[in-house]
Amino acid sequence: MRAFFHLVERDGLLFAWEPRGEWEDKQINGLCQELDLAHGLDPFQRPPLYGKIAYFRLHGMGGYRYRYTDQDLSRLLRWCREYEKAYCLFNNISMFEDALRMKEMLR
Repeated sequence: MRAFFHLVERDGLLFAWEPRGEWEDKQINGLCQELDLAHGLDPFQRPPLYGKIAYFRLHGMGGYRYRYTDQDLSRLLRWCREYEKAYCLFNNISMFEDALRMKEMLR
């Protein structure tokens, strides 16, 4: 991982890393800082540990069949506003509908 991110040409691209498995917060934070990575995560599961830019992957609370409520989306928008930029990837069964509802809430 270190070799790849130290050598890769970024050309202005932001890379995010969503750790899987057992990682200590200190390890995640350290690697994200060292390799200039956004900490990719589901903010409903845990807060981000590193990054000026948020990369949120929304898998659904309790599983991919979860449909986010308007209250959930309002909370997500509040979290997004804490960052220079925020990217939200809905990865649940109602991803299209949830993303459209969130887009409407931005207006």
